[in-house]
Amino acid sequence: MKTAPPVTMAMPRPCPICGGVRLNRLLVGTDHREGLGGTFAIFCCQVCGHGITDPIPADIAAWYPSAYAPHARNDDPVQRLSMAALRRTAQGKRASGVVERLLSSATLGGPVPKGATVLDIGAGSGGAVQALRVAGIDAHGIEPGASAVAAAHQAGLTTVQHGTLETVTLPMDAWDVVRLHHVLEYLEDPIATLERIAGLLNPSGRLVISVPNLGGLGRRMFGASWDGLELPRHLHHFTRHSLERAVGDVGLRVEMSWTACVFGIFAGSLDARVHGGQRQSGLGQSLALKAVVFPLELAAATVGMGDALVLVARRP
Repeated sequence: MKTAPPVTMAMPRPCPICGGVRLNRLLVGTDHREGLGGTFAIFCCQVCGHGITDPIPADIAAWYPSAYAPHARNDDPVQRLSMAALRRTAQGKRASGVVERLLSSATLGGPVPKGATVLDIGAGSGGAVQALRVAGIDAHGIEPGASAVAAAHQAGLTTVQHGTLETVTLPMDAWDVVRLHHVLEYLEDPIATLERIAGLLNPSGRLVISVPNLGGLGRRMFGASWDGLELPRHLHHFTRHSLERAVGDVGLRVEMSWTACVFGIFAGSLDARVHGGQRQSGLGQSLALKAVVFPLELAAATVGMGDALVLVARRP
């Protein structure tokens, strides 16, 4: 099994969202998702509630195993259902609004007309890009993981580019929708990323963000075993307040925000909890267990305590 380099806990830096210097240690955890170990803390800002991982590993790439799941081409039944829901959302099909509210992966902030330009940042192996293009949308993606881009190209998705917002040339003032689905939490400087995106949107364009919800029921129930932490790859941990503040501070207008489900996150958290919060055994991948605990995930989302925060913003 791959072993990541050791890390030493350090003093927390100022809050990257509001600049606050009063931070409290919320919890201490390890990499139970990939089993690479390490000891990391999450410090929370007393002003905006934002959480930051401390320390940030000097070589963050060492914490991404070669078989990291989001970089793989995933065609399991759950993924296919999720992408079908995304297509329905894009097309404005009946009941798609309900699905969009409950399932973060189906969120586009409303219907998207055919021919509209959509940019999926952190596109992985291109599942969302493919679903949107099937719906008649001019969907593109950028992805820093070379293996994920290779998988996308192998599937015929040539509009997925290898790189980041800093390295890929993109047209400004041109995009109808920019999608950040569980990406912002991985980035070292979320404010700089949001500023760049604000310049990409056309005058009527919208930004759609999904991130894990630090203030949700799952984190409160499972603590350091909550699967939404994914230490240390998640560098930032958003509350609704900190996410809305970050978006507003770059000049975008928050249109709406809510909480949604992340199918299977309770199962993965239970797996980590059962095994002492150190290493998941694979129990969390059981479709039967995911189905059993899904009603609780659903109930949490409907009362504003879901495991994902979803936000839609526009240029003013």
